[in-house]
Amino acid sequence: MISNINRKNKIYKLYLIASNENKKTNLPIGLGFAAGLIFSEPNLYNGRDADTLVPEVINTTEEEPTLEYIEYIIQPGDSIYSISKKFFKGHTDRAVKDIKSKNNLKDSDLNKLKIGQRILIPKNLESFVRINKLEENKHLNATEYIKNFIKEKEGFCPLPEDIEGRGIYTIGYGHRLETRDEIMEYKILNEKMRKKGRKNGELYPNDPEILEIFEKDVKEAEEKIKFNSLPSLSQNQFDSLISFTFNTGYVPDILNDLKNNNIESVYNKIKNHSNESNDTGLIDRRKIEAELFIKDGEIR
Repeated sequence: MISNINRKNKIYKLYLIASNENKKTNLPIGLGFAAGLIFSEPNLYNGRDADTLVPEVINTTEEEPTLEYIEYIIQPGDSIYSISKKFFKGHTDRAVKDIKSKNNLKDSDLNKLKIGQRILIPKNLESFVRINKLEENKHLNATEYIKNFIKEKEGFCPLPEDIEGRGIYTIGYGHRLETRDEIMEYKILNEKMRKKGRKNGELYPNDPEILEIFEKDVKEAEEKIKFNSLPSLSQNQFDSLISFTFNTGYVPDILNDLKNNNIESVYNKIKNHSNESNDTGLIDRRKIEAELFIKDGEIR
């Protein structure tokens, strides 16, 4: 089937020539050759009458779907990230990239929007997901098994701790305080715990606030996997990538491997990711994640 709508006019011109000058006759050799170049479809002609052949081709020509945009007026507190998260939940990272590109924004512009400024955003979530082909794994969510696994491997920080030695502090189950907003939110939470009588405002593993933060972090990992438009994953494969992404902050470069069904390569990329580290716990975690990725058909 011809999918490029831009070729429809050329096809129609051939149809007019064929129907007006060669009514109920076969296409001339030259015209047939030209049609063949345009159609690039083997055995398309096969000696059929021109006035029945060309309309058939025209009717089967499909227009490539394009993403529609609407104007959005920046409100107080808006950022490209918050807008994407609000309107394109589940695909925040992909929406940020799309809006940034459509409006010719730089990374430095994303949090410097002016109230009243007008930008273009995708018309709706449904068409955004369909056109960007982000639906493959939309039905998958992290299982309780992998959530408990992540909690175990991340450990728990009752107070901010610079675990990585990079000046980025972590609280709870591996939650990094990387942005100004996250730091301010933690200060409010810390003060709340101090008022409860906790020494230094320390956090407990089952605090509702901590569990809420953890669930949000898991959702962000899910978004990153779905954003990458990976081919259909099993539940175990999805869980494996959730743990990896939660810990490292990115999805391993496995798209082409999955498209080519090269599961062994994916296994090795996950397993060997932290081999240069001296952290035996991290090496062990990568091995378990890799083993889970190739564990077919079993949902824990």
